[in-house]
Formats: sequence, structure tokens, C-alpha cells
Amino acid sequence: MTYRLREFFNSLTKAIINNNYEKGCLIGNMSAELSIHQIFREKLSSLYDSWKILVEECVQKAKDKDQIRINLPAASIADFLINSWEGATMRAKVEKSSKPFDEFDQIIFSSLFSQ
Repeated sequence: MTYRLREFFNSLTKAIINNNYEKGCLIGNMSAELSIHQIFREKLSSLYDSWKILVEECVQKAKDKDQIRINLPAASIADFLINSWEGATMRAKVEKSSKPFDEFDQIIFSSLFSQ
């Protein structure tokens, strides 16, 4: 399961790098620009919830296989992964560098998950 999660986030990362850090994550971009409007906040929240459910299912499977080093709910870990990756995305856009993604990958998959 950890391989699946790593590949998922790596595929998102590759898309941003391939676009020269100019496009970022659509959900993240819209969150930064449109969250002042209630209707957009509600829709964006729903999108994050849908994304979280998918990541949470994978995290739970990893927990069931004892591939996670910390004892936190799968939902909390899923939120943390999404929030961390979105933060790395914003920073990568600013710096035009893969370093934030590299750090996300290294820290998440070496400290949170068992290999």
C-alpha cells in the first residue's frame, strides 16, 4: 500500500514538474483564489473530502498491514498527506524547484511508513 500512495503522489508531482511549475494543483489553486466565496468553499471542501476518502482507504490498508509507524486514525493521516503535498506544491511553484516535493517524499515515506 505504501508503494501505491507513493506512486499516487509522485504522479501528481510529475504533472506539476512537467508543466514547469506553472499550473500547480487545480484544487489548491482554486482554494487560494476563490475561498473567499462561500459557494466555492463548499465545493472545494467537498472535493477535498472526496480526495481524502480515497487516500484514507489506502492508508487504512497500509495500517492493516502494519506499514505505518504511528498510531493515528487513517483519516488524520490522509488529511496530513494531502495538506503536506498541497503545501509542497505551493512552495515548488514559488521556487520553480522539485525540492519541496523531494522533501515531502523523503520525510513522509521514510518516517511515517514502514518500507
